[in-house]
Amino acid sequence: MSLLDSDATQLDTFIDHLWLEDGLSKNTLESYRLDLASFALWLTPQNKQLLTVDQADIQQYLAVKFPHSKPRSISRLIASLRRFYRYLMRDNKISLDPTIQIQSPKLPRSLPKSLNEDEVVALLNAPNINEPAGLRDRAMLEPVSYTHLKHKDAFNAYDKFLKDYPNSPLVADAKYGLGYTQFALRNYKSAIATQQKLIDLHPESPKVPDAMFNMANSQIQLGQVSSAKKTLRDLIAKFPNSEVTPATQKRLKALEAIR
Repeated sequence: MSLLDSDATQLDTFIDHLWLEDGLSKNTLESYRLDLASFALWLTPQNKQLLTVDQADIQQYLAVKFPHSKPRSISRLIASLRRFYRYLMRDNKISLDPTIQIQSPKLPRSLPKSLNEDEVVALLNAPNINEPAGLRDRAMLEPVSYTHLKHKDAFNAYDKFLKDYPNSPLVADAKYGLGYTQFALRNYKSAIATQQKLIDLHPESPKVPDAMFNMANSQIQLGQVSSAKKTLRDLIAKFPNSEVTPATQKRLKALEAIR
């Protein structure tokens, strides 16, 4: 069973809105899409669409999901539905929020499962960077630091690597990481400049398509929509088979629909 065209359109518009407004990660956006698409598919045999839902529909769907789902999954599902319908309310697509009286299940407290900052620093310092294998391992671990450490710490790690090893074969990767953390720190002009250096100095690097995509995202955040469109079009034209090209096409489509 596939989504109704009207529901698919609403989901695409909502996901683009989340990215443009909040800059959410790909995994988070996919979680929203999965939750809402599953709900939309359940609605179809009920002769309902996402825009015609009422509170009873949501309660019935949750009753179906509860026996087979963990409380944390139900809580995430409810959060996705709330965010979606509040977006529709704000966009004047519905007149009543059907999630307004829906309550999330209470979640038990869980122990933290991630490494603390000192543990991540120790992990990063473990490889012997005076050996090729150590450089490789360090380069593989540093992007993980972006997830676990503060963005500023990740920026400093990439910056130090580039200063200490300007001739490393991993310079292009480090420059991309530097630009990505600058974007995360909302230093969009610097992110653009860093990624442009990568593109100019390392045109054969496999990181070039990602750098162009990150540049376009920075341009969007700066309100440079025309420049972002050009960057995205250039990316599609130069790298039609890149892994980032499908996301690039969707981003360009969203910009053209909004502006």
